[in-house]
Amino acid sequence: MARFAYRLPAFATDFSAAMATVASMGGMSVLHAPTGCMGNYVGFDEPDWIRSPGMTYCSTMREDETIFGNDSLLLERIRTACGSMHPPFVAVIGSPITALIGTDLDGIASLSEDETGIPTIAVDCTGFGTYQDGLVKAFEACADRFATEGDGRASVLGMDKYDYYLGEDRGFFKDMLSAKGHDGAGFMPGDGRDFFFGLKDSPLSFAVSTAGLRMCQILKRKFDVPFDVLDYEGGGEPGRSGKRCLVIGDQVVSNYIRSLVESEFGHETDVGTLFGLEKSVARACDFRSDSEGSMMDRIRAERYDIVVCDPMVGSLVPEGVRKVLLPHPAVSSKIHWNSFVPLSRVKEEIGKQLS
Repeated sequence: MARFAYRLPAFATDFSAAMATVASMGGMSVLHAPTGCMGNYVGFDEPDWIRSPGMTYCSTMREDETIFGNDSLLLERIRTACGSMHPPFVAVIGSPITALIGTDLDGIASLSEDETGIPTIAVDCTGFGTYQDGLVKAFEACADRFATEGDGRASVLGMDKYDYYLGEDRGFFKDMLSAKGHDGAGFMPGDGRDFFFGLKDSPLSFAVSTAGLRMCQILKRKFDVPFDVLDYEGGGEPGRSGKRCLVIGDQVVSNYIRSLVESEFGHETDVGTLFGLEKSVARACDFRSDSEGSMMDRIRAERYDIVVCDPMVGSLVPEGVRKVLLPHPAVSSKIHWNSFVPLSRVKEEIGKQLS
């Protein structure tokens, strides 16, 4: 019961993030799950579903298929869909049911490829991981299968819809990489399967979220690709306002906002997250909470003057503490994603809310 949430909604799931990644590449994703899991993706976790649904299918597992298994039915459905849609590749994506009954997703993917002749990967999602887990698993499966040597280019990793909504910051990040001497960067999620062509010889990968940092670490480990991490490069020295601030959200994005707040507003700032915390880019004061209760306790204990967070996370902030509200679609979904503030306008928005 310690992790029971009565103020916050369920967050974006790992399988939704994997499906969104595959859709952004033009592939066909097959969620092996009951229809309810598909409802999470199309109803809450995919902001672009109405405009661009992509080739996204669900196996619609029923009780008897869950108990007795019927992989041949799933393979038949994949074969039928491939025959009409002709996708460049297929991804078989796991769910809570496949995790609980131990479905061999790799075996299904292998059989599917044998029958259709279309490259097929498995993404072992469980429904119990974060959206960051799904992004990273889908990326690694694609990198293992599609990455090649060749004329590589720099890449921006982790500009997903859960941290950057519909990608308005694409030009912002291109300018950042151009300033580092890298033009014509690729984006993942965002680009098609050809993003992976030449990836093994990429000169640089640039992480713009925590999932992106984990992707960069994969490329470093597998192909020795160097990487850099998003940070705010302000003009002035951090001031001394005497106030303490907490930024809650994706760790890498929050680090950028922390540097901005310290440099431009002079507030001593910590970073907290309800998702993954990477020690390599964390300060000693930074923390991860695994429940809304522990997050509320931490905010009260540290006596922050200002908290920067999603509007729904703002309900955890006690009265008397100043709130700067920046929607995080992984948390508040469609309730607030139309009020999302691109990173290129965050400085202006924070100044407006603090004035």
